[in-house]
Parts: sequence; structure tokens; C-alpha cells
Amino acid sequence: MNAPNLHNKLTTDAGFVAKIAASKLSVDKIVEELYLRCYCRLPKAAEIEVGGRVFEESSRSRRQATEDLLWALMNTPEFVFKN
Repeated sequence: MNAPNLHNKLTTDAGFVAKIAASKLSVDKIVEELYLRCYCRLPKAAEIEVGGRVFEESSRSRRQATEDLLWALMNTPEFVFKN
């Protein structure tokens, strides 16, 4: 997905991503919340592990990692084709 309007909604300071990234939630809980919002399901253990690795990269801020993971989830067949 490459839509400027969607990008603006995901990156705005007043949006969900900014709020959850600034929260005191653990990384695992952030990953869980993103999966619930995208797929309406909890992530599997392996998905939590992979999601956590996004946050471990030292070059990313917590907010950037949250945005990057959400973009990745939104660009999967599960999100695009889910009924």
C-alpha cells in the first residue's frame, strides 16, 4: 500500500501509532495490539518474537519501530485479503 492519506494517518502525532509508541506498554503488548488491530487476532509466539526484533534494532526509535511494524502487517496478504 502506498497511499499518502494512509501514510499521514499512520504518522501523525495525534494518531494511534504515536500514542501506543509513547505509552508504557511493553514491546510484546504493542506487537499484540498491532496484530489485534490489523488481523483481529492475537499474534503467535513466533510473530511476537519477530515483531520484537523490529524494536531491538538500535537505529529505530520506538515510534519508528511501531510504524514500521504496522506498515509491514498492512502489506501482507492476511491484511489485504481478510474478510
